[in-house]
Amino acid sequence: MLKDFLKPKIATKLTGWFLLITLVPLAVIVYLANDRGKEQLQHEIMNKLVVMTVERVSNIETYIRETQRTLELLVLQPSAIRALEILEEAAQQSGLKSPDYAVVEGKVRPGFSRYQAITGFQDLSFITPDGVVIFSLNRKQDLGVNYKIGPLHDSAAAKVFDLASTLLATEVSEFEFLRGMNEPEVFMATPFLKSGKMIGIAMVRLNTKEIYALASDYRGLGETGETVIGTKVGNQVVFVAPTRHDPSAVFKRKVNIDADPEAPLVQAVQGKKGQGISIDYRGKEVLEVWRYVPFFGWGIIVKVDAEEVFAPINLLRKNLITILVITMGLTIFASILISRSISNPIQILQKGTEIIGNGNWDYTVAMSSRDEIGDLSRSFDRMTAHLAKTTASRDQLNAMALQLQRSNKELEDFAYVVSHDLKAPLRGITSVSTWLKEDYADKFDDEGKHQLDLLRSRALRMDALISGILQYSRVGNVEGDEELADMNLLVKEIIENLNPPPRIHIAIDGTLPTVKCPRVRMHQVFQNLISNAMKFSDKPQGEIKVRCEEQKDAWQFCVEDNGTGIDPKNFEKIFKLFQTLGAEVGTENTGVGLALVKRIIELRGGRVWIESKLGEGSRFFFTWPK
Repeated sequence: MLKDFLKPKIATKLTGWFLLITLVPLAVIVYLANDRGKEQLQHEIMNKLVVMTVERVSNIETYIRETQRTLELLVLQPSAIRALEILEEAAQQSGLKSPDYAVVEGKVRPGFSRYQAITGFQDLSFITPDGVVIFSLNRKQDLGVNYKIGPLHDSAAAKVFDLASTLLATEVSEFEFLRGMNEPEVFMATPFLKSGKMIGIAMVRLNTKEIYALASDYRGLGETGETVIGTKVGNQVVFVAPTRHDPSAVFKRKVNIDADPEAPLVQAVQGKKGQGISIDYRGKEVLEVWRYVPFFGWGIIVKVDAEEVFAPINLLRKNLITILVITMGLTIFASILISRSISNPIQILQKGTEIIGNGNWDYTVAMSSRDEIGDLSRSFDRMTAHLAKTTASRDQLNAMALQLQRSNKELEDFAYVVSHDLKAPLRGITSVSTWLKEDYADKFDDEGKHQLDLLRSRALRMDALISGILQYSRVGNVEGDEELADMNLLVKEIIENLNPPPRIHIAIDGTLPTVKCPRVRMHQVFQNLISNAMKFSDKPQGEIKVRCEEQKDAWQFCVEDNGTGIDPKNFEKIFKLFQTLGAEVGTENTGVGLALVKRIIELRGGRVWIESKLGEGSRFFFTWPK
């Protein structure tokens, strides 16, 4: 039962093949659509992010250059130089809190206020070469602050003042928190020059919101895209701009350079650019591009969540998998219908064979379908009808076979008895003829002696014929046990038994194999072939060779001689029982030996044949299956 259960059914096979044929192409399509589509989409998004990142860096650089140009134009204007001088003079003579300074400051403020409204600066300050703030549009509390020796000497404003006054060039500060407020601030400073001498510094506080607006433009970044800006502070990279997902990230979110040297933001602040897929500060997988902003020493990242980027591909994959599942269901349903249309008729045929096999020859399948299976069922019915007719005579045939077997046994017994009974008088005739010749030799003339010799030879020939008949009749009925026999030893034994005369040389050509065979039968084969070659040796020096050639499924033996040879017209004749060529060659022979060889070889499944020409010797071949 278990074997029948485990045996593969046609329905199972058809379902498997249908699923293989339909699902493999669909699976390949799903794979290619997902893998290649994802790769192509990633490539397109990365290119887009590169363009957007470069655009943001360019916008920031453009803003800084325009701000720099505006500030440098300001310090070249005579009115601005004059305002710096009178403010400095009033501060030195009356002090920054005096009415005289207030009058002067009130005169210059409106012009610089209009300048601020046009440029968008958050503040404008004038600083003396000694580092004292003598004017500020929006931070009057800074008046009198000394950036060189005061409490703010280490601030971003003091650092950019020092650089601008030392290098006599426009400089931009790093970002830092606005004093007393949770906002960053950044400054730009440029020197006032008169007659090649620095007479003061003009410093503006840039509008960080404008910078952030340039950097944090989310157009084209979907629902999750954002820009991250960081700057190096000591051994950390600090966020200096709010992010889309964390507006309070400024100076709060930090990346430790030593702990994560390969982080994209760390790479960016170190002047390296790149792109790829990584995990951002939220733990989300993102596609991102990073660049360096030289003016501020910033690192900038433009990124978008991988989940959003690959959403179309994931949706497509989901739809394809749905199609795949539906197709699988339809395929299974169709394969079941088709397989049943094939397997059901086959099962009917199988049932019919079992019924007929049990002896009910009158049973018919009788299918009405017009397809191949219907044709098969009708042929099956015709075969059953024919078998019913032929089976009727089966018992009769069996009886005839049994009778034939009995007849063969009786014939064999008869041949044995007759042969035994014939040999007794033949031995008597032989003995009498020998006795007469020896004891009454002087009583017979030459003719009488000749007739006695003739009588004795005929009796011996008759005895040999009877022995040959017995051997021939027993070949197919009495077989020896098969064993591994060395043919080299067997042939040497036969040569010693035959005791050839000195003029005949018998040799083994090469090495003969060890063959599995009934040793007695193989002995008979070689003895008959070799003795036959000796009988027909007519040369002063007779040569007989025995050799073997290995074939794929058999051993091919050959016994070759240089004797009288045989006419090709007699090739078939010599293998028949009692057929001799004695009259042609002047030698007596029983005609049993070669017939016996042929019977032994063919009963074993081999074959025997001859190649010969008159006067050129003969080659007897036979094969012995492995």
